Amino acid sequence: MASGIFMTLVCGGGILPFVQNWVADFSGHINSYWVVIAGFAYILFYALFGYKNVNKEIATE
Repeated sequence: MASGIFMTLVCGGGILPFVQNWVADFSGHINSYWVVIAGFAYILFYALFGYKNVNKEIATE
């Protein structure tokens, strides 16, 4: 599942700039950087907490 999320992030390299541009059109260029910060925050969350196996029935070894 995690590899699917990371492959989505590769696609996100083409989508997030479009979203950032759309936000910049409505709220300004400086405010559009919150899109980038939100992306980095998600990556940080996944690195610290999201990677853990919450389904104990699936073997991780």
